[in-house]
Amino acid sequence: MSASSNDPSLQDQLPLTIDYPEEDEAFKNKLYDVNQRVAAAVNNKVGGLYVPQEKITGAQYYLLANPQKFRQVYRMTINFGQLPDGINPRTEPHNIPGWNSNFRLVQLYGAGTDPVNFLGIAIPNETILLRIDATDVIMSSTVNYSQYTESSVVIEYTKAIS
Repeated sequence: MSASSNDPSLQDQLPLTIDYPEEDEAFKNKLYDVNQRVAAAVNNKVGGLYVPQEKITGAQYYLLANPQKFRQVYRMTINFGQLPDGINPRTEPHNIPGWNSNFRLVQLYGAGTDPVNFLGIAIPNETILLRIDATDVIMSSTVNYSQYTESSVVIEYTKAIS
């Protein structure tokens, strides 16, 4: 179940109640406007399927060279485990199938949890660097975050540039 604001001035929020006019033409116009807002709100939401295998997100991104040519975006979630200690970088294999010269990174982000002290941290940040190469996700830090023993990294990417 999700909660929603009744303030339609907030971006992508829909009103909980709508007053429809009784006149046919005004009713049709209001219904059209409501439908447009619903479509815009639904289409702007990010899907919530974060699984440790490759999935198509359903979103589409395009090349700057050709904004009319759409490409599928894939999502992979990596269980990264313990965060770096500030000295030694950590790596985890991503196992992205079909990595080649057509691979294009769309987003790379994550979060870590310290389950003992009930703390969470966003990745990357001013002290954690997150990178990716053809085989691994690489995380390094300037601060000891080894108390954060649970973490995940999300990779969103395309496999075709044409």
